[in-house]
Amino acid sequence: MPVVGIRKKNGDFVLRQKLVKDSNGAPSKTLAQTGKISNSGFWDKFHEIVDFLIRHDIPLFDIGSANILVRRVSKTKLSPFLFDYKEMGAKYYPFQPWLLLRAGRRAKILRRAERIERKFRG
Repeated sequence: MPVVGIRKKNGDFVLRQKLVKDSNGAPSKTLAQTGKISNSGFWDKFHEIVDFLIRHDIPLFDIGSANILVRRVSKTKLSPFLFDYKEMGAKYYPFQPWLLLRAGRRAKILRRAERIERKFRG
């Protein structure tokens, strides 16, 4: 989704994005609110996003059911949207030294993604 603005909050910059909406105009619900999903296209897209994060070394560790939106594109098509980017560095708490290594970041993202799929794939 396109960024609609950047603002400073508590000394940090925060990206604001356009609200993710279903095809009927209603705000998309989180995976936690939606529950189990058996739509294989949704999970294929989820894997594409996880692969993108790993390939570009984007440390999005907060992959949880409350941080994944389920967008209903049509009656049969669902699409995942991940949000809630976390910062790495001295402010990252609790500090986890292995996350300074690319392999450690990759492993953490994969563990989170696998846990989500095990719990929510119908």
